[in-house]
Amino acid sequence: MSETKIVDGSDGHVSITISEDNMEAFASFYPSTGEGRSLEMVQAESALKANNITFGIDSESIIKSIEKCNEDQSAVENISVAKGAKPIKASPEHINLKPDFFNRSKTVVKADGSVDHKESSPFVMVKKGEAVGRTFSYRPGVNGNSVTGEVIPFKVKDMQIFKAGDNLEIQDEILKSMVFGRFIIDGDLIFVTELLEINSDVDYHTGNISFAGDIIVDGVIHDGFRVASGGSIRCKKLIKSAEVLSRGDLQLDLGVKGRGDALVRINGSINSKFLEQGTVESRTGINVSTSILSCKINTLGKLKMGQKGTIVTSDIVAEKGIEVFNLGRENCAPSKIWCGISFVENRKLDHLKIRHEVLLEKISKLEMKKNPPQQLIDQMNKAVSAQKIELENLEKEICTFKDAKIIVHGTLYSGTEIKICNYRKKIEKNETRVSVSIDKEKLILKIEPIV
Repeated sequence: MSETKIVDGSDGHVSITISEDNMEAFASFYPSTGEGRSLEMVQAESALKANNITFGIDSESIIKSIEKCNEDQSAVENISVAKGAKPIKASPEHINLKPDFFNRSKTVVKADGSVDHKESSPFVMVKKGEAVGRTFSYRPGVNGNSVTGEVIPFKVKDMQIFKAGDNLEIQDEILKSMVFGRFIIDGDLIFVTELLEINSDVDYHTGNISFAGDIIVDGVIHDGFRVASGGSIRCKKLIKSAEVLSRGDLQLDLGVKGRGDALVRINGSINSKFLEQGTVESRTGINVSTSILSCKINTLGKLKMGQKGTIVTSDIVAEKGIEVFNLGRENCAPSKIWCGISFVENRKLDHLKIRHEVLLEKISKLEMKKNPPQQLIDQMNKAVSAQKIELENLEKEICTFKDAKIIVHGTLYSGTEIKICNYRKKIEKNETRVSVSIDKEKLILKIEPIV
């Protein structure tokens, strides 16, 4: 701190000190002694001038200090009498992201306080129309001043300037996502992608995956995990005992190896090398190049195998038919094949049958009571009658494609159970290069050689 004193003999006087950064000045006020003159504003002004203080002078504080000094005849020290003005930084045009987008990975905590890693996720998902940030126009800076009048140039704020990329749009200064997708910050570029690329296995590192768009999984989908997509899915490695759901198609570079409890439900088509020990459903159709082993397969389309494709020990419902090389294998449990029906309607039928049986059992128990509630029983019997009609209608609707065929280019093995619509046949001996279809005149299943 520098200090300059102006002493007027025994008159009152003022001492000024200035901070090292020249941004504030302090004064100490001393009363007169003996016959000296009382402290006046002129002494303070003279002291300020002598120290080149020209900016931010607090005249009111000086006057009050002089009055107190004269009245109390005691020193009033270290009073702030001038303050500089700090420069205000210029703010560049920029996008201010919502704070949670910098740390928005989903962490789900269980009731006991532990983390549910299956439901946690490292990915940041956004909804269509969701605000991700706000845009700000350029705001000019303001120069500052020291108490000695020196101009302090303003600077520009040092901040990361984001550029809005794909699927982001500014609406009334608000930056919004135009799609459901994954929000990504890549350097200074921000964007939303409708494709979720997982460059690893689906396991405790990623948690379960639920995404509105397409998904590509580079690794394995491990036991107990779920991948759900509003678009299509491609998996470059295995699906193990996992759950895979998609509104689009499923492309498996390898296949399913599920140990019995894999579940794959796809709205579109499925293409795979092999399917083993799982339940696989498609509303559109299924193509498997090599083998199906110990699976439950449902499709509203056609199940088509590759040139040497083989089906072994599987239950299959394929509405539009099956084309395969070998259907069965020596010394293996036979497969059950049902074509020409909708597995969706058949599932409704099964559920209705269960409800029907439960209701009949309840009626039987009520009728065995000492005083059976007849009114309730009558109401339940009406419900039973309605269920019977519904069952009859569903049984008619279930047969949707009587032209379905089972085409076997290699061997159709004995023991295989085949059903097309409501016509059944158990294969008694091995057949080679044959097709199975409905004989519409005889109303039986016929086996014909492939021409």
